[in-house]
Amino acid sequence: MPPVFEMRHADGWCSVTGGVVYRGENIPDLQGAYLFGDYCLPGLHGLTLEDGEVTAQRELGVDVASLVSIDEDAYGEVYLLSLEGGISRLDPA
Repeated sequence: MPPVFEMRHADGWCSVTGGVVYRGENIPDLQGAYLFGDYCLPGLHGLTLEDGEVTAQRELGVDVASLVSIDEDAYGEVYLLSLEGGISRLDPA
């Protein structure tokens, strides 16, 4: 099966930091979106799939420099780990 989404090094991507599918309650608009970023680009992205096809891809307006990990707590809320700024919880704007 081919990839459903690709990024190019020429666009600044260098090391994708894969994440989680958002299942929390604090940000209903992200429900079911796969969250990911990149070590070299400071933005956080959301990708939504339906039947194996991308239905939405968006930059979420969250800048995280040197993103190295995305994880979730027991309630499905998301935490971001940066080598430059510690651990941050993803909260609604």
